[in-house]
Amino acid sequence: MRSRYTAYVVGDLPYIRKTWHRDYCPADLSLEGLPQFIRLQIMSHHHSNNEGYVHFRAFYNTQGELTWMEEQSQFVKLGERWLYTLGDVK
Repeated sequence: MRSRYTAYVVGDLPYIRKTWHRDYCPADLSLEGLPQFIRLQIMSHHHSNNEGYVHFRAFYNTQGELTWMEEQSQFVKLGERWLYTLGDVK
């Protein structure tokens, strides 16, 4: 999760695609229009067998005010790698 956040911060689209499960990754994935994130807060996380969940907030400034997007992300483990599948934005 933290590495995906970092990839969004630095604009590493190839890494974001690499860590997104191919059955869920949108073909038209773009970083255009996303805010410049400044901080990540992991609210909770848990996993069982080959499924994991991360509840997080990603903070950014908009018009001089600190705000955030909050998401409950779902991951699956394939081999030794955790891949992002779905996210429920709050």
